[in-house]
Amino acid sequence: MKCKLKPFIFPLVLLLLVVVLTAFKLHGSSIGMYNFYFYGEGYRDPNLLYGKPRNIRSDEWLVLTPWIVSESQIHYASENTLYLARQNLTMTGVPVANWTIAFKPQNWGFLVIPVEYAFSLMWWIRTFLLIVAAYLLMMELTNQNILGSVIGALAFWLTPYFQWWYATPALEVVFFGTFTFLFFLRTLRSCNRLSLAINTLFFIYFSICFALIFYPPFQIPTALFLGLVGIGIVINYRSKLTPTRIRSLVVTAVVAMLVIGMVLVAYYLLAKDTITIMQNTVYPGSRRVAGGDMSPLLLLTGFFNVQLLNDRKVPEFLFNQSEAAGFFMFSLILLPVFLFQLIKSALLKKRVDLILLFAVVFELLALSWAIFGLPRILGKVLFLEYVPSRRMLLALGFVNFFLIVYYLYQFNFELTLDFKIIAGLLSLGFFLTILWIGLYLRAGRPIFIQNSLKIFLIAAASGVLMALLLFRQRIAFLILFLAFTIVTSLRVNPLYRGLDTLLSSPLSIALKQGGDHDQKNSAWVVYDNLILAQYLAANGVRVINGTYYSPNLEFWRKFDPDGSYADIYNRYSHVLFRSVNGDTVSFTLVQGDVFSVNINPCNTIIRDLDVRYYVFTQQVSYACLTFIDSVDFPNMPVYIYKRLD
Repeated sequence: MKCKLKPFIFPLVLLLLVVVLTAFKLHGSSIGMYNFYFYGEGYRDPNLLYGKPRNIRSDEWLVLTPWIVSESQIHYASENTLYLARQNLTMTGVPVANWTIAFKPQNWGFLVIPVEYAFSLMWWIRTFLLIVAAYLLMMELTNQNILGSVIGALAFWLTPYFQWWYATPALEVVFFGTFTFLFFLRTLRSCNRLSLAINTLFFIYFSICFALIFYPPFQIPTALFLGLVGIGIVINYRSKLTPTRIRSLVVTAVVAMLVIGMVLVAYYLLAKDTITIMQNTVYPGSRRVAGGDMSPLLLLTGFFNVQLLNDRKVPEFLFNQSEAAGFFMFSLILLPVFLFQLIKSALLKKRVDLILLFAVVFELLALSWAIFGLPRILGKVLFLEYVPSRRMLLALGFVNFFLIVYYLYQFNFELTLDFKIIAGLLSLGFFLTILWIGLYLRAGRPIFIQNSLKIFLIAAASGVLMALLLFRQRIAFLILFLAFTIVTSLRVNPLYRGLDTLLSSPLSIALKQGGDHDQKNSAWVVYDNLILAQYLAANGVRVINGTYYSPNLEFWRKFDPDGSYADIYNRYSHVLFRSVNGDTVSFTLVQGDVFSVNINPCNTIIRDLDVRYYVFTQQVSYACLTFIDSVDFPNMPVYIYKRLD
């Protein structure tokens, strides 16, 4: 009995940690950035317990978190009416109180506990699900080796890519995809009708969870990888199946596909308007890509991701901290070893490991798409035209993890003297390659990394890890790998307490206790500032600007009757209002996901939308406005005006 319970100890310990962290309202959000903008760099944030907020994580602190808190103000309605143009957030990771939340377990807490606790629970349950998914996958691959699975799962979670992309759907894609794959395996192996029914239900559930994430650039390559490996498993397993068992599995598969299909049809009918709008946007819906524009250096610069912690400017080809975050791609060196063994088995007419074959085929396919591009017809057939090269990195990191563990525990390969010599040379070559990349980064962007000793130590650690992997020193490799990820990524996200920064600041209090009784009922507009509109929405204030997941073309036509600027506002975007003289209204595309509405505050279009309150970060003088309040933040004072007419 004790042996049977051992595998559950690690997940239970993790679950206990989730409960404790939730009880203290702790999370890793970078909402402390609001205090940075309000008070300046020297401000000591009382809710910041560890680390520092990351400005680059604006998709979290500026978008996702204010959306979540704004939804709590309107009881998690599907359509968020706090944004004057209205937007349906069902297709995002934001909690909404319709049936789709049943397939977003990370959001269940919002329906039953206060928003601050629910937010913490959401933050940590995503960590829990990712680690447990990786742990269970490793238990499969390591023949139930608990210690190796625990260490490997923690290292996988601490990979720089997941930490820098924590607020994105990357985690959901991997853990829901992994759970779907694992229950597919369990369904295939089910030995009686009851276990078959239970495992099939879980397979259906997690398949739907995966499908409803609705971020194709991550979902498509992940589904391709898991699907190919699944095909290999089915072919390998077919000899163990009796005709009766095959019929039972076919019926089960048909029923599962019908149920999944019906749920997806229901989802389409629920979100049809938003789906149609998004498909016809300039950004991101209409994007079709050919691949081939990812620098191959990005596959190996992950070994220097520790430098991202310093908030220094990264080399141009890495774009920014988040885009520069990657994986430790040891599988690139394993590829020739795998290919040699697969070709050898085929030539000697021995049994070819189809699981390994399909995993290798996927990695080669993904690398080809990202670095070189593939024929257009192949991109269409495999839906890769929806996957920008850099977004392929998630699936490459996933298959990298799979192949590393597979090599350590499943790969049938003899460590001969010849191979040991080759392994030593490969490890030395890997060390020299990482060393060269470090020196290349220093030469091109010395502010990013300057210390020669540090470059050497990173290269040496990488070479040692490669040697331990090639020589299959399992636990030694996994322990050093975990240590490497801890040093690289543990400080990416801060440890922060509660949501007071959003809900209890002097600005929040001013909004809640304003002397004008109409402040919460009338609409607001924020001028010349990107962060305050989202902040107002989080406090339950109706705003005309902010971040819109999908565009309301009819609404923006009020400012642009002839549609001259439709290509600018027909997109997912942060909306900025800028003041101009005169009555002319125009739109400017500031960057791919930011546009400005250039309009005089006294323009009657704003008045006709029942916008009565204006927010500026400097004092202004307009005939149509009267000053009513201010919040004197040292770094960014806020001035509130009311429209006279």
